[in-house]
Amino acid sequence: MATRSKEEAKEEREAKLAKAHEEIAAAAARFKDTQTWKDMLDYMAKMPQYSFRNLVWLHTQAHQRGSKETSFASYTAWKKLGRHVQKGEKSYHVLAPVTYKLPFLKDEDRPIDKSELEKYDKKDIIWKPAVTGFTVRPTFGYHQTEGEPIKGKDLPQVTGERSEQLWQRAKQIVADLGYKYEETTRKALGGAYGVTMRPMIEGQGEKTIAVATDAPEAHQFKTLIHEISHARLHMDQADQTESMHRGIKEVEAESCAYLVSKYFGLDTAEYSTGYIAGWADADEKTILATRRTPHQTASLSLHR
Repeated sequence: MATRSKEEAKEEREAKLAKAHEEIAAAAARFKDTQTWKDMLDYMAKMPQYSFRNLVWLHTQAHQRGSKETSFASYTAWKKLGRHVQKGEKSYHVLAPVTYKLPFLKDEDRPIDKSELEKYDKKDIIWKPAVTGFTVRPTFGYHQTEGEPIKGKDLPQVTGERSEQLWQRAKQIVADLGYKYEETTRKALGGAYGVTMRPMIEGQGEKTIAVATDAPEAHQFKTLIHEISHARLHMDQADQTESMHRGIKEVEAESCAYLVSKYFGLDTAEYSTGYIAGWADADEKTILATRRTPHQTASLSLHR
């Protein structure tokens, strides 16, 4: 009887996961629309701590309820913050990793099969948590709770002194990536606001990110993030992205620039929407596979 109960529990978990993935894939179809993708980018900017798939799913669940909720936490997490879920509230759902402690050889990322542990010296084995799967977990929005008020995060704006601070931070990322930063003009760039270049022959010349400084300062910041995104997503993975359509690369980079700029209070929607519009014909699987990369890259830029 106990074995059957475990099997039933496993089947139930797998059914929930399958349904979750179906809902996420179906939701992705809506992002072919330019305005809907912009709305999703706005949603991402408010919750950079969530994975792309969870953001898609939460956005869809909130959309279905007619809610603009953008702050989520578990029942226990809200309790720790001095708030509690109101009676009768229906939870949202997210995908959560299932982790177990597994044996690893020191300096290796591959876990050892437990049946082979006797082959190794105990000193060479370390036990550390590893993701072995995913499950569906409940979560609740801020407006479903009551109690102690939570102060919103004061986001720096891309103006004045703070603008210079962000500018220097972005330039440091360029250096950390192994690129030389150059200032130029739009005329020198053939009308472009920025460019990312690498030498034709590896080792002969410098990798360079150039930005036109005759554009407004806020636009320079957005452009620099756009070019950093190219460096991370495309230039430094050229063997994997060489055959990728340029339009896809531009949408990925501009989506990332939009996310980071939005996070710091700069709305680039009017400029960025033209890039995003070029992505209208992708299928749902491609959207999920490709559009999470700006989210991941933006998170790296925000939390480096």
